[in-house]
Amino acid sequence: MYLRVITFFIGFIALAACSRHAIDSVRYVPINNPEGRLCVSQCKESKAFCESGCNLTRRTCVSEMQAQAIKDYEQYAHEQLVTRQVLDLRPRDFERFDRCDPKSCNGDCEHEYQSCYELCGGVVEKSSTCTFMCF
Repeated sequence: MYLRVITFFIGFIALAACSRHAIDSVRYVPINNPEGRLCVSQCKESKAFCESGCNLTRRTCVSEMQAQAIKDYEQYAHEQLVTRQVLDLRPRDFERFDRCDPKSCNGDCEHEYQSCYELCGGVVEKSSTCTFMCF
């Protein structure tokens, strides 16, 4: 039994060490004709607008989350006061930034830009570069 557990952990560690660590990159092949370049400039404007929307959504989310954290802290402080316990937490301990993740929204903007670039006649080259123990 002991040998099985050790074998399991060694196997688990080996798999974790051999996991793929790669950096994904994107290269936009320049467009040679004026119509395509004009089209791409509109794609860039659209992407910038999309990212601005993401930033506004994130700021709104953070503001709402911080307001909720203050309410939660006040409730906690009241409960601690009533039960005559020490306040061990601060308002920032009630903040939940994971609810305001900007990566998915910005990723959507990038994906839309890539599609737009291709519709303008451009080529989007995607590649992965190994950084550590890629097999």
